[in-house]
Amino acid sequence: MKTFCSISLLSLLIPCFGAPASGGVDIEGNLALVPASDPAPENPPKVKEALRAVHPRLLFTTEEIITLKTQIENDPILKVNADAVIRIAKTLDIPGGTPPKIFQNDTAALVTSQGKMPNLIYAYHLTKDPELKDKIVQLLEMFLENEHWAYTKELDSNMGAGNNMLAAGLLFDAVANELEPELRQALAQKLLLQARRMYYLGHQEKALNIIKYWQQDPANNHRWHRASGMAACLLSVADIEGIDSGWLLEQFKAEVDFLIKWFPHDGDCHEGVGYQVFGFSYLAITSMMMDRVLGTDYLAAPGFRNAWTQQIYSDIPGNYNPMSFGDSQNGKGKPGVFRSYEPSFFIGPRLSRDADAQAALVDWYQRRATVNGTLRPSGYPWLMLTYYDSTVEIGDAKALPPSRLFADLGVAYLRDGWGEDTEAVMMFKCGPYGGYALNEYRNTNDFHYINIAHDDPDANSIALAVDGELVIHPGRYFSVKNTEQHNTLLINGKGQIGGDTQYTQPVPNTDMTTLSYLTGWKTGDAGRVIIEGEAGNTFEDIRGFRRAVIWLPGEYALVLDSVKAEKENQIIWQAFSPTANISDLPRPGGTFVGEEGAKVPYQIRASSDLSSSLSPYAFKGRWKTTELNRTQFETTAAQTRVVCLLDPWQRGDLELKLAGDGRSLKVMGEGIADTWQWTPAEDLTTPSLISGSRNGKILIQQTSSDKAPQGD
Repeated sequence: MKTFCSISLLSLLIPCFGAPASGGVDIEGNLALVPASDPAPENPPKVKEALRAVHPRLLFTTEEIITLKTQIENDPILKVNADAVIRIAKTLDIPGGTPPKIFQNDTAALVTSQGKMPNLIYAYHLTKDPELKDKIVQLLEMFLENEHWAYTKELDSNMGAGNNMLAAGLLFDAVANELEPELRQALAQKLLLQARRMYYLGHQEKALNIIKYWQQDPANNHRWHRASGMAACLLSVADIEGIDSGWLLEQFKAEVDFLIKWFPHDGDCHEGVGYQVFGFSYLAITSMMMDRVLGTDYLAAPGFRNAWTQQIYSDIPGNYNPMSFGDSQNGKGKPGVFRSYEPSFFIGPRLSRDADAQAALVDWYQRRATVNGTLRPSGYPWLMLTYYDSTVEIGDAKALPPSRLFADLGVAYLRDGWGEDTEAVMMFKCGPYGGYALNEYRNTNDFHYINIAHDDPDANSIALAVDGELVIHPGRYFSVKNTEQHNTLLINGKGQIGGDTQYTQPVPNTDMTTLSYLTGWKTGDAGRVIIEGEAGNTFEDIRGFRRAVIWLPGEYALVLDSVKAEKENQIIWQAFSPTANISDLPRPGGTFVGEEGAKVPYQIRASSDLSSSLSPYAFKGRWKTTELNRTQFETTAAQTRVVCLLDPWQRGDLELKLAGDGRSLKVMGEGIADTWQWTPAEDLTTPSLISGSRNGKILIQQTSSDKAPQGD
């Protein structure tokens, strides 16, 4: 595989819309790069004996669909989604045009081929309606009649081609044994042809005049989309007479081996919650089909059991959207919407049989998808039938730990409750661009290019949601990446290494895990947490920036910052909120306020003099510009300690006092007389000493041994 240390930013647009082939693609030149035949395989994978010549088999068998029909009648989630599957299937039109739009750009393929067409496979086998079978055959004939399934510059190998391949493979599998022999053979040959074009032009990087952005690392969600199409096409025809797919299936298995090897144990996504939704379903369905048909064990990878946690821990009840880092809109959603790919996270309890995880996901779905007491189906209801297992016991979502660390990403979500009982959710982030698993891949391959386009220069940033509102705002899907737009520090007006670009690129010749990382992680009684990160190496002018968050749910939170440098620097502490005020100068504090009035009073103290400012700020997003308030506190010092007391639960009676150089602080209020001792570490890796006490008893204490895990 080639290494690209420099890459055009235009190639990283998501989704990557393909221009029609008439716009200049060399069709003949590209097709000449696809050989007429494949080499002889060395050890071709074989279809499991029990499934040879059996169709359907990719997602279910005839026996399994009979069981599913019984489950549908007894489970309201399955029932509402099964009804939607049948309704969508009956009203689905055959794509028109020459060629149809699904072959001209990614979006049409995402919405129609991946989103709507697979509903037919469930609808037909649940109802055995001959009209639905006829529609499946018409769609397959439409695929057969079109020479190219991606009539774009990335000929037959763009992301849309992968989605078209997934739909075609699933549709073929649904009726393969009911087709006339000549049609079945022609379709099988066509599926193999499209898989070969995807492999040679895409995976082998032969396509002409295309920047190969998705082939460069195992975590690219566009790569996972293509994998699902390859799996559906190859696995549906692997044992059909006259189909020579052994070598290609052998190569594709090596591809999936590679993807799973580097899949983080948490199953999380360095690009944020939204991009996890966009990609995870495709890796999951690829692995599911491979395991079912070939007997592999890809779904044993822990990431599949754990991926749901990034969605559930970032969830903001009452907001209908998560709170995310990376490229996310972070806007308030609407009730009744359970997004297209979100059912895939039900694969977690399906595999683990974890009743509490099942309860959390069911609650998540029901809260999001219920309007006026009526449960609505998922955006892509066929995926709910694929991933949701009604035989998993529903336990107690509130039994889950309230806070969770995502060690691969250096991200933690700190919560005070679950479901509608949730009042506050806080996010803390201090990890390397791309996460540890992806950087391990990069570092062991001579700083191989990796795609971190959607990561932000946001080390040691925080965000806070209260009463269903984003109050300390986590950011937008920005048109330009820079630290100035995050709730962290600026040094001399400058942000962190890797910023100020449209899409983030890897820091050249640098192990990015040495730039920003978690140092401390401590959990205690009553949901208390201390988390700490170090981001000094992300700035040019300082030698240390340590930030710790102390989370005492129901009481208060503290943000402790320690900055060290060889000379004086301008240090700017900042936070963004829909509205805000500053008061009580020269002992500053104020209130952060959400769009609908949720308030978080705060106080801020420092070991050096602070000046304050409040100004409007335009968050320039890729699709939307949002006007927020930027609260800034500024000091000039070589070394300083800054402490912010947050009052998410609006006690209103709290007072923060900082003693001397900031090594000792007190928080006073009704029933609270807390003393905190804070000794920032002298080096850049040891956890700081942080200890809180109340009435002579330790609340929570972080010592040098409470090191945060870095990676899996």
